Amino acid sequence: MSESSDPRPWRKRHPVLSRVVLFGIGGAVVAVLLLLWEQRKEEDRLTELRGEVAAFDLLLTIETGPDQVLKVIDEDLSDPELPLDLRIAAERYRAMALRRNVQFGRAKADTWTRVHAAAERAFDLADDRETKNGLLLEWAEAYLEQADPEGAREALARGDFGLDGPWALLRDQYLAIARAVELGPEAGAEHLEQILARWSPPLPLEPRVEAGGRRWNLPQVATVTTERLVRLYQELGRDPLPLWKRLKDLVQKDARELIVCCKAFVSMGEMELARDAWARAVAADADEAAAWVKNDQTLQRVAGLR
Repeated sequence: MSESSDPRPWRKRHPVLSRVVLFGIGGAVVAVLLLLWEQRKEEDRLTELRGEVAAFDLLLTIETGPDQVLKVIDEDLSDPELPLDLRIAAERYRAMALRRNVQFGRAKADTWTRVHAAAERAFDLADDRETKNGLLLEWAEAYLEQADPEGAREALARGDFGLDGPWALLRDQYLAIARAVELGPEAGAEHLEQILARWSPPLPLEPRVEAGGRRWNLPQVATVTTERLVRLYQELGRDPLPLWKRLKDLVQKDARELIVCCKAFVSMGEMELARDAWARAVAADADEAAAWVKNDQTLQRVAGLR
């Protein structure tokens, strides 16, 4: 009987070959399933690690938290094969945890050396401008905590902050703090005044940059800069009210920052200014304002809800 006229199925006519083919297909399917399982297992592991990293900020607020963070980093985040974002986060939070130990009075002789080594490693790992700039701002802050203004300036000099926009303003406020540390509050206040004088109201809501775990726009940076300047004014015995008035005009498009102004005016007994800031916040973003006023008795009083 010829091959073409044999009525039996192919696998009956070629039993050995059919087994080879079937076993081959079966093996391939098993291999694919194992590969998918391994990939899913790895994805789950990375998701769990990113969840642990997300909890670090909260842990760093309690006295024993920094040591817990360092333990997780050493045990779970020291693998050099981890994705880049996790390796950067490990070194960034290592530096932050060590700094918090200093603040909690738990520093050791080599703590600052370890802070700067971790900051250097994080910076070297980063491969984009935004990440590098954000890390350098935190590194400069560490130098300022160590009362080393020159170290802060050297760290900031390694960044690409530009001449304008949020990055430039963030950098310049740290340079102003360096001057205050080095020369006293008068010099720092003068520098911050010069920074804020460069801007004309209203500041735009975009662009935004990532630094210190936050997305910053110009109104937010202007608020933080003003708050730093207010603290220096208080040291110098100056009236901070003009600073808050200026900020209210600068941030008139940003409801959240207008609410900061509103609460500052309330604390100074300036209720008319507080009501004006609140009205501007509602005009800028009614939903944002409503979310804030819901659980804030001070804002409720300003808004006439109490």
